Amino acid sequence: MALSRALGSASLVALADGDASGAAAPAAESAEIDDRAGSVVDAANSRLLLAAALPESVRWLGWLLAVLLPLASVLRQVEGGFSIRPAHFAERHRLMLIIALGESVLAIGRSAQEHLTEPAYLAAVLLAMVLISLLWWVHFADDVALGRVERVVERPDGVTARTALYAFSLGYLVLVAGLILVAAGVHVAVHDPGHQLAWRAALTMSAGAAVYLVGNVFYLARLGVHGRRWLAVMAVLCMTVAPVGRSAGGLAQVAALSVVLLLALWPAVRDRRTTRSDNRSAEPV
Repeated sequence: MALSRALGSASLVALADGDASGAAAPAAESAEIDDRAGSVVDAANSRLLLAAALPESVRWLGWLLAVLLPLASVLRQVEGGFSIRPAHFAERHRLMLIIALGESVLAIGRSAQEHLTEPAYLAAVLLAMVLISLLWWVHFADDVALGRVERVVERPDGVTARTALYAFSLGYLVLVAGLILVAAGVHVAVHDPGHQLAWRAALTMSAGAAVYLVGNVFYLARLGVHGRRWLAVMAVLCMTVAPVGRSAGGLAQVAALSVVLLLALWPAVRDRRTTRSDNRSAEPV
């Protein structure tokens, strides 16, 4: 249920910002633009209502249909004629990611309900929280990359609507999709700590971490921020961790993925140290 809400939140933000985020263009075209945006939003709302009416086991299908609509709108280039506020655009999508991270934490807690007094379950929850925290750090603690993004979105000429849609609406949907996959795998690991994972759960968890890292590279690259290809290398390493869950158990895989994500922070730590060193060198003696 928590994962369904996370996907639903992603679809709502993407729809709000991806299809009706800015002011309308010239008056002659405004009615047509409003009709295009309104039809997409109305169709997505119907999918969200459908999702709420479906049984919980298949509710994700409704959320997925709602998410696919903004993707289709990008392919159809319905953003033409809109102006956007890039800084606001970035802020809204970061909020979406924070919501998804919070829902992942809730999903972990539900996995160990009524067992938190047992040492194995408590250790599993704490280890899973470390993994989710590292996912947060990969995106939000990279001060140098975030600073470059801020400079891009705050430029006087801003960014085009299409660039913003690709970098934020699509890029952040990839990030949220990665979080959902990670949370699905972690749910299995925490629900039955100490036991070996099925290949499906092990691959789901590793693929989620890999998708999340690639999503970071994608959104930064679309904004012209480079220097984070190391994350793509770590994404490949995440996939090699899947056999650990199958052979040594879910908690071992969670621990291994945490190590990989810790290594993924290396460029952020390196750039932060370089920046601090440069600032000290620039200080008057």
